[in-house]
Amino acid sequence: MKIDLSNIAVFQELLVRERDLMKQPDYIRKFHFSTRDSFHNSTWRKLVVNWCYAVVDRIGMDREVVYVALDIFDRFLAVKRPQKRATDKKTYEAAIMSSLLLATRLQLLSSSSGESTYLRPNDLADMTATSISPHDLCKTCQEIDRVVRWEKKNHQENPTAAHFARALVHLLPKSIKESSKTNLLVYAIRQIELSVQDERCMRVSASLLAWMAVENALQQQSEQFSKDDRTEFRELVVEISGHYHSISLRKRLRSLHQDSYPNAYNNNNNELIRR
Repeated sequence: MKIDLSNIAVFQELLVRERDLMKQPDYIRKFHFSTRDSFHNSTWRKLVVNWCYAVVDRIGMDREVVYVALDIFDRFLAVKRPQKRATDKKTYEAAIMSSLLLATRLQLLSSSSGESTYLRPNDLADMTATSISPHDLCKTCQEIDRVVRWEKKNHQENPTAAHFARALVHLLPKSIKESSKTNLLVYAIRQIELSVQDERCMRVSASLLAWMAVENALQQQSEQFSKDDRTEFRELVVEISGHYHSISLRKRLRSLHQDSYPNAYNNNNNELIRR
């Protein structure tokens, strides 16, 4: 399988940055933490995620911002809950809104976006019917800044699942048409966008999540990729990343996608995901 070595180097660099990031205490807690509050359930989380996407779409920012926002949010909760602080509904609303605020600012720091997309506390408060005030948002942003303990300088460069998906697509053989790779990436990114609705999906590494999304995309568009290409691709990713192929994660991503895009599936495509 002919692959540009520079593309392998890009993927390896993302993995190094991810592994450094996952050594931080709040990330360790996030991967072993689950909420148990009645109002923080799958239905509530889906509503929150959809609201976040509506906000970033309205201000014209990349939807990847929502992945970063929910990552900040989950890490904050993972640190906050063991400290036995108040976790009422208002606290959660302020936390998700503040996480989105911080994520949009990090996006601006890492891109050349103009100030027209700069999201301010007043703007965000005006976009929702909640009782959360701009002052509440500023206070919560400060609390997140204290307890999450990120490296602000480096956080803007933290690799997301979408970063990994783009890098993974470039590990496919050069012989595959660019249009096929583009379609594959679109399908994978859709799954990643939906994955933030699921707390369990957000407790796996971004690289593994992206790989399983790409594997599902390869399966869904199997007529465009030979079995040998798919097998060689998987073996290469295993060799570079050290990850194990996760059928359970693939099924979860596929289920999220199927619930949101039922017309994209037919009887032939609903077969059990093979290894």
